Amino acid sequence: MYDQGQEPPSPLSLLRVEMEVLWDLDERGRLTGPAPLLAVAESDAGETGESGAGEGGFGKSGGAEGAGECAVLVGAGVPDDLAESLERLAAMPSPPGLPPVAISRGAALLAGVCGPTVASAAPSYLVRADTAYPSGIRIGGTRIVTHAGLANGGDRSLDSGTAGLLGGGNPGDWSPSEWRDLLAGRLGPWAVAYEKGQIVAVCHTPVASAHGAEAGVWTRPGFRGRGLAAAVTARWAGTFPPGRHLFYSTTSDNRSSQRVAARLGLLPLGRVWRLSRPGEEGTHAERPWPYDLAGSA
Repeated sequence: MYDQGQEPPSPLSLLRVEMEVLWDLDERGRLTGPAPLLAVAESDAGETGESGAGEGGFGKSGGAEGAGECAVLVGAGVPDDLAESLERLAAMPSPPGLPPVAISRGAALLAGVCGPTVASAAPSYLVRADTAYPSGIRIGGTRIVTHAGLANGGDRSLDSGTAGLLGGGNPGDWSPSEWRDLLAGRLGPWAVAYEKGQIVAVCHTPVASAHGAEAGVWTRPGFRGRGLAAAVTARWAGTFPPGRHLFYSTTSDNRSSQRVAARLGLLPLGRVWRLSRPGEEGTHAERPWPYDLAGSA
């Protein structure tokens, strides 16, 4: 993370970090485990660079003036000669408003060897260390608690009633064991909003690495449009110690999620495109949270 006023890394370098948060790489720098066949990071801001393979196995775009650069990661199961062809496509400038050439042409190249693929794009944002919920928006009687037991109002511990509410408040998106692991901090930092005896919004950490973490946000139907997603995301971000980049991503057609990013003033980085096998569009690395949460709030 970085504070406002501090010079951030380039958008493309941050998107590279996010891709390594989302997926594991083998010793060759190829995607392994639950991962797409091809991932392409496309920055919003153009950066001039030389064509060829970048650090960590990334193919790097030459970056036409006014266009964002691309970084490419190829699945470990893709044949080497095809992988090299896909990486070279990163150097080709993409027409404005269209998917990167590595995606449009890559789908055709992969089809003959790996079968059909589904293309998807996830707009990505950087969450600054000083991200704050807009003070002009009120959330009424909703209370927010983080994994560290902090609530708005300054409480340093959870009373038994609140702890019981959280424990029995699984909104249904987690198995009972996953919900217990979440509350215990074994799945990473989280922030929960509750109101009138029920959990109404959650921001958690679905995937993380030593260098970054991704926000996962859910709001209960009937409570959406009130800013609760923004509120829990800001509180989630505030629990991390310095040194880890935090990312918020969504889908191209999820306007409400994009409004959350705009409401929080998150920094747009670009998009992470995927070519995945049908039904595997949302897969990411499944890592246990190995970091000590003590003192992180």
